[in-house]
Amino acid sequence: MPPRNTRGAARQRPIALAIGAALTCILVLSPPPHAAAAAATVGMPGAAQTLEAYHEVSAWVRAWDAPAEPSFVDPEGAHSASVTLRLSGVIVGRGTEVVTDGTAVWRAARGAMLQATERAPVARDALRDEALRDTAQRMTIDVQIGGAMIPLAGATFSDAANQVSHGVEGVAARVGQRVRAYFPGALLSANTSSAQGLIAACADLDLPPLGLDTLRADHGVILYRFPVQHLAQTEPGEEPVFLFRGGRVLSHAAVSERTLRDASRAIVRHLMSRELRRDDVHVMMGDYQPWLDSYDPLVASPVQRALTAYALFRHASGGWVDRADGVRAARFAWTQLDLIAAHDKASLRDPVVASAFIAAAAHAGARPPGLRDRDERDDDALLAAALRTLDAYDPDAGWDNAIPDAARALVAYALSVGAGVIPDDLSPPDETRALARSATRALFRETPPGMLVAMSPWLGWAELALLDEGAPVPAATALREMRELVWRHQITVADAGDDAPDFLGGVVFTASRSMLPNWQAARPVALLATMLADPRLTDADETGAELARLSRSLRFLLQLTVDDALMHMFRDRDRAIGGVRASPWDQRLQIDANVATLLAIDETLRATAALRETRP
Repeated sequence: MPPRNTRGAARQRPIALAIGAALTCILVLSPPPHAAAAAATVGMPGAAQTLEAYHEVSAWVRAWDAPAEPSFVDPEGAHSASVTLRLSGVIVGRGTEVVTDGTAVWRAARGAMLQATERAPVARDALRDEALRDTAQRMTIDVQIGGAMIPLAGATFSDAANQVSHGVEGVAARVGQRVRAYFPGALLSANTSSAQGLIAACADLDLPPLGLDTLRADHGVILYRFPVQHLAQTEPGEEPVFLFRGGRVLSHAAVSERTLRDASRAIVRHLMSRELRRDDVHVMMGDYQPWLDSYDPLVASPVQRALTAYALFRHASGGWVDRADGVRAARFAWTQLDLIAAHDKASLRDPVVASAFIAAAAHAGARPPGLRDRDERDDDALLAAALRTLDAYDPDAGWDNAIPDAARALVAYALSVGAGVIPDDLSPPDETRALARSATRALFRETPPGMLVAMSPWLGWAELALLDEGAPVPAATALREMRELVWRHQITVADAGDDAPDFLGGVVFTASRSMLPNWQAARPVALLATMLADPRLTDADETGAELARLSRSLRFLLQLTVDDALMHMFRDRDRAIGGVRASPWDQRLQIDANVATLLAIDETLRATAALRETRP
């Protein structure tokens, strides 16, 4: 289960970090002034004492010599501790202890070091102790200290987990005097939910795999959540940083043209890092799992490759993009289309793949040097894609039932921009645009206002692509209403509170399975950025308020990108850095999330540049 819904409830149970002024130079999260009082209320260990405990652990690890006798270094209020040691991002040792006698940190550190002694890639010879000390200098240290245990109600594990702020609080299970706990950092770094953590804690207590109500009745199990102070190194030898949900919380002020440009470049590099070359064939890998350093699926689907090409072609044309970077992005994009043409032509029978291919081809521009020469395979692929896209909608018969409702907007968009690439003898440009106009109008007629978000950004972009400059927008009212609907569901400072500051600017889609914000916000944000710079859809006196709202959602999207603070739990920096996570608690780096976020950021950069020219 994802973390519980914090809208409204966030203010009832704030979880904040109490930070002394002397420590702010190393902190990632700056707490509000009342953080110390809030921490004391919920039994959160103090930040200053947590840092002192961390430095004790660091000294033991670097010397590879923890005290043999108990060391009472726990912060006041500590009820548990977890110490994790990583080598090149791989966990080599972890110790977790639940005790209240002041020795939890010492016990956890010894457990982690004992495990690392067995797992570390060090030869078992006379020089082993010296080699272990040398290896310890390259380890990163992760320390989590838990506060008071708070019982969880609920008839099922899911019900209990819904009361947990996933990634912020730990979970535990007790039977008699035995307790097993899972800390938030461990759950996040394994991409495991709080519900799964509770089930695992019960399994660690040797309980049978039964329902929670049965375990309570027959075995007396009690479930808990508990607040956690989390400190970790991002690189060996560096000072640790305090983490919130495994990373740092970006302030609203962090959103600027510079940070957006940096994020755009980073996402492009991340997407291009998926390239795998084998026998002169370039393959794009699928969704990346940074905690495992693996891809699932191994190879990206044709529609993912086509949409990646589309986003990279648009990125390459951005006025802020360095020419060399633009050429590299365009070359990678062309490679994806070439691969579909040469090896996946059959996939173009799918109207969604065909439409994505046409949309990308319409924005491709000239082929950069270094690619294979264009040949009949490319012409055949373009013809196949055009035929399937044109067949997807008929003005009289309507839509092909095989096309999902949300995907129909992409078809309409492909038709609206495809007149320049669809062969004239197949469909003259005027006929293609007429078909696109009919498809677009049909979607606006048939789609309830609340569902237009699901068709973003494609339907709105299709509408605008069909219009002459300055012409009235037929769907202006519908698009404005959709924008207001998005902003009504945007998480504000009051909604997020101290409990979920990283959710600020996210959008809660009530029709989705998750009632919490995730990367899907990028899809409407991309369209709303376009609308911001269009005077037909945003009046001059609305620009300031719209830009502020857009900026909040961009803050959330930047929050999802992998930065240095998050790298403490990932294995391969080159593959992970800059990628967009599925959500603050879901570490998957999906192609769809990265493409949508790249489009949203790049469209915002275009919009702000246009506003400077037209509304100085």
